[in-house]
Amino acid sequence: MPKNVSQNIYAHGGTMSALSEWLNRTVTGWTALIAVFVFAAFIAFVLPNQLTINGSEGETIRPPDLSVWYSADTLYETAQAYGPDGRAAYVRTRVTFDVAWPIVYVSFLATALSLVARRLGSHAAVWNRANLVPMIAGLFDLLENVCTAVVMARYPLRTPGLDVLAPVMTLAKWVTLSASFVLLAAGIMLMLTRKSDRDGLKIACVGDSITRGTFVWRRKRRSYPAQLQAMVGERFWVRDFGVNGHAVQRSADRPYWDSKAFALSSAFEPDVVLIMLGTNDSRGANWKGIGPFSEEYRKLVAHYLSLESKPRVWLLTPPALFRLGRSEQVRYGMSESAIQEMCDAIGSLSPALGCEIIDINRVTAEHPEVFRFDGVHPGGAGATLIAQAVYEALSSAAIDSP
Repeated sequence: MPKNVSQNIYAHGGTMSALSEWLNRTVTGWTALIAVFVFAAFIAFVLPNQLTINGSEGETIRPPDLSVWYSADTLYETAQAYGPDGRAAYVRTRVTFDVAWPIVYVSFLATALSLVARRLGSHAAVWNRANLVPMIAGLFDLLENVCTAVVMARYPLRTPGLDVLAPVMTLAKWVTLSASFVLLAAGIMLMLTRKSDRDGLKIACVGDSITRGTFVWRRKRRSYPAQLQAMVGERFWVRDFGVNGHAVQRSADRPYWDSKAFALSSAFEPDVVLIMLGTNDSRGANWKGIGPFSEEYRKLVAHYLSLESKPRVWLLTPPALFRLGRSEQVRYGMSESAIQEMCDAIGSLSPALGCEIIDINRVTAEHPEVFRFDGVHPGGAGATLIAQAVYEALSSAAIDSP
């Protein structure tokens, strides 16, 4: 295959994949509801008036593309039966209604399948690209419109090539459109059968504002716990117990021990605990040295290990800190040297406590671009880095539902 051809194919494939991923990330319940409303309105009020066209003798004739298959001869017979006025009406419909209609049903199906994909999680790879199927159906529909409209416009002249291609596009449209509805029905059924999966593995994300996603746009969907939930799927229940400004040490201005999130995360009876604390311990007077921090950190981990649910605990090192512009210090008085001491201490504590470690500091250290807001809090892309690192660690450890 010529190099330029293969590059074009790769580029188009990449564009489709990027569009699919963008939909999976950005679709909300509201956008899906709007798409459903517009789809239903089209079916109720617009579609019935477009199903037939009056022929030359006043009879109503169904357009050939409403059939799953037809021949080129059938297309020409229909063109003759329509007469000049009917053919003109057919062409007008194909460049007006039949441009809007594919956009409507593609929007409905693609957004619905994107919601299904997010609910089922990325462990089921087929659902991550399911929203491409209605897009392909819409593309076939538009190509069909071009073929049939040109044939009708040129009649009584014959249009070799397009007259044969038109029924092929129609068949491909109906096959992919039917597959879209089958996928949607199957996805909804799968979601309903997994409704009880809240009784499966529970993952508690213990942390501060970075875990909470305080400076992440649309944090309820793009914080690291929310993205982790999408990655692991409905077999797991991921809960965000991040609290702004809180620290490990009881001597800090806001100890995590005293927070409502601490009590709730303990009562959650988690099967997995992910602890990512320490950033606020490095701030100003909170930092009393590595000795007091290590002692308090050990006690916090021991608390979660002692829960009746006997969770597996992962220790996440605090994310990297960055100085903005020409500033000589990190914002909020955070200490880079303290963070580094913590990372070393957590690395030493993890085997002693029988816990596994995820080095978030290393994962984020070479990505200052995701900390552009203040050098301390990662944005959505940074939350993705953290979620992906956690997901890979859990997958490697073969964490699965009982």
